[in-house]
Amino acid sequence: MLHTRRRWQIAKANPLFWANLGLVLVSLTIFYFPGPTDFRFRTLGAALQVTAVATIWFDLSATARRYAKTGLLSRTQQWLKHLLTGRPRVVSADLHGTIAVGDTFSATGSVRISTEGMTLDQRVSVIERRLDQMEDSAATHVSRVRTEFRDIRARILQVESSHLQAVESLRGDIAEATVGNYAVLVFGLVWLVVGVLLATNAPEWVKVAKGDWLDLWLSM
Repeated sequence: MLHTRRRWQIAKANPLFWANLGLVLVSLTIFYFPGPTDFRFRTLGAALQVTAVATIWFDLSATARRYAKTGLLSRTQQWLKHLLTGRPRVVSADLHGTIAVGDTFSATGSVRISTEGMTLDQRVSVIERRLDQMEDSAATHVSRVRTEFRDIRARILQVESSHLQAVESLRGDIAEATVGNYAVLVFGLVWLVVGVLLATNAPEWVKVAKGDWLDLWLSM
């Protein structure tokens, strides 16, 4: 059962193959059905042309809807309204932005130590303690700066990664919009040509179906 499901998923991945196969089988069945007539081949050719044009139309319409493009009828309606009223179309857009401000910090203060009545050694000891306090404060600030630098760097890398992903997604969308439906267009074009050949040369195809190769050669 699992093997069948996997095969079914693989089969669904290429619908154009099955569409081509179905059209080929239907065309061959109609072609070699006993009693060929001009009307049958003209009808088959017309049906293939309609199928091809409808396939291309729906595919292009789906692509346009995917990228938020209005349809042909809507654009024509807008153009007619512009033509009759003489009013230009107005395109408006709302712009929204955010300004991110990084975290800042500041520290101010003062330490006053009275050294009156102290000996020289006591004053030197006070200065040493003050230097130790200044060193500890500087180390704290340096550690805080390093931490914030690492945080900012991580944010920059995260934003850069998201931008790269957005660029890759945009590239994929552009490729999909330009050549993504290439196979569908080829499918429609091929069957459109086949339909035109069948419809415009129906008498000759009748002779081919009947096996009248001599009459076909003489008519050419």
